Amino acid sequence: MINNLLIDFKKITKHFKEQGTWVFIGRIYLMFISFILSIVLTRTLDVDAYGEYKYILSIFALFAFFSLPESSQIMMRYVPRGQDNIYQLLLKLRVKFSILGSLAFVSYALYNYYNNEMGLYYSFLCLSLVFPFFYSYQLFDPFLQAKMNYKLLNKLFVIRSTVQLFLVFFAVILFKTALAGIIAFTLSIALSNWFFYNLVKKKYSIFSSNNVSSTKKKKLFEKQAITLSAIGILPIVAENIDKILIVQYIDYKSLAIFSIGLLIGKTVNGFFKPFLSTINAKLVHKELAKRHYFILFIGGTLLGMILSLVIPKLIIFIYGEQYAKSTIFANVIILSMGIYFLQTVYYNQALFNRNSSINKIYINNVITPIILIILIGLFLHFPNDIEIKLLLLSCLYPIRLLLTIFIIYILRKR
Repeated sequence: MINNLLIDFKKITKHFKEQGTWVFIGRIYLMFISFILSIVLTRTLDVDAYGEYKYILSIFALFAFFSLPESSQIMMRYVPRGQDNIYQLLLKLRVKFSILGSLAFVSYALYNYYNNEMGLYYSFLCLSLVFPFFYSYQLFDPFLQAKMNYKLLNKLFVIRSTVQLFLVFFAVILFKTALAGIIAFTLSIALSNWFFYNLVKKKYSIFSSNNVSSTKKKKLFEKQAITLSAIGILPIVAENIDKILIVQYIDYKSLAIFSIGLLIGKTVNGFFKPFLSTINAKLVHKELAKRHYFILFIGGTLLGMILSLVIPKLIIFIYGEQYAKSTIFANVIILSMGIYFLQTVYYNQALFNRNSSINKIYINNVITPIILIILIGLFLHFPNDIEIKLLLLSCLYPIRLLLTIFIIYILRKR
């Protein structure tokens, strides 16, 4: 058992050395940019304005289901099998649905206009123009992962995040409003995604979605893309509704403090996701053993415990005393790092393996968010203390990970 663990550890280390250099450089840079961006926003905007900024972005993310974001997952199933032209097929499908999303933003903007919420009115009117490009064109990300071209992928992320930082920096410095930051943030990503999509299309000579091997397969791709995204509506709601409801039931300031904690925790955990994702293409054909998951859980847990020791001082140093209460929310997430590692790889194994039925993913993506949405309602209504409400909401992060592992495990046993 110990020998097998040592052998597997050496193989994992070798794999990350081969694939992880560019991932590591890219993730370090992206994490640095993410922190700098949050510092610029929190130091330039007051706490309430930063809360408004996060509130609007949460609604923007909630509308993401119109662009079929989960459809990109099927790319990992089919590109390693030679179906490169799914790249163009998915774009047409996503843009078509994104136009509906833009119309929804216009309707919501008008709703805020009639309620005399002029800041929200202008924000959502601008977002309606950006929306078709923001999510739809990010197909270069899963495509390059499927091709295991992490060098190019991370170069593109570095370029995009740099453009994003400069645009947001100058926007908030000049105008000092949440609206300026939101326009700069979304526009920089939308334009970058459009450019990178076409760059990758040219590099891999993908010029016609009609070259999908058969009409039957084309319909299968479209069906799976729409089905995954339809079921993915609930996870999107569960991911963003808590932030929206914090404003409705508490205030912008509480959302700002809560959001900084989540930002730190998820940024630290998310730093490791691309490393874990470097094996996605291999999961299409291989099945991991239990000991592999054991290594991931133990390693992640120990790493999370070490990192949690420096988070309190880091938050106060970077964001100031007004965000000191964000510490506990960040540590709840970072201490869940072992569960995060386990859940990420376990979920990807069930999703991408060619011998695995995708139905278990559908079922999990329905059951887990329903439970989370119910818990969000309970946590916001029953505790009277605001800090306890927010602490319970932060605990939804490890709860979601555990629910996913448990549900997929049960379904695989069946």
